Order: sequence, then C-alpha cells, then structure tokens
Amino acid sequence: MDNIEERFAELESLIAHLESSISDMSEVMFSQWKEIEMLKQQNKEMVDKLKGMAPSNIRPLSEEVPPPHY
Repeated sequence: MDNIEERFAELESLIAHLESSISDMSEVMFSQWKEIEMLKQQNKEMVDKLKGMAPSNIRPLSEEVPPPHY
C-alpha cells in the first residue's frame, strides 16, 4: 500500500507542475498574440502611408543613362 500512496503523490505533484506550466505558457502565448496584432497593425499603417506618398523624382535604374565618360 505504501508504494501506491507514494506513486499517487508523485502523480499529483506531476499534474500540479504540468498545470502550472500550461498556465505559464498560456500567458506567454496571449502576450505574443497581442504583440503580433500590434505589429500587424503597425505594418498595415506603414504600407498605407507608403502607398499614399507621392512618386519619387528619381528614375528607375533601368531608365538611367550612363554618365558621359562611359
């Protein structure tokens, strides 16, 4: 009987540890989710801002003529 009680106590301890680990991971996951949502919003705002900017006066490299000394 003593062995069964020890085994039962070990299992209870293991379950308590696993529950604590699950709770900790859940908190980390929620924190990461919030950060990802914030970064997605910032990324969207930057894309919208870049789309709204006036076109550049600089020609694309394919349209540039080489300098006269070439």
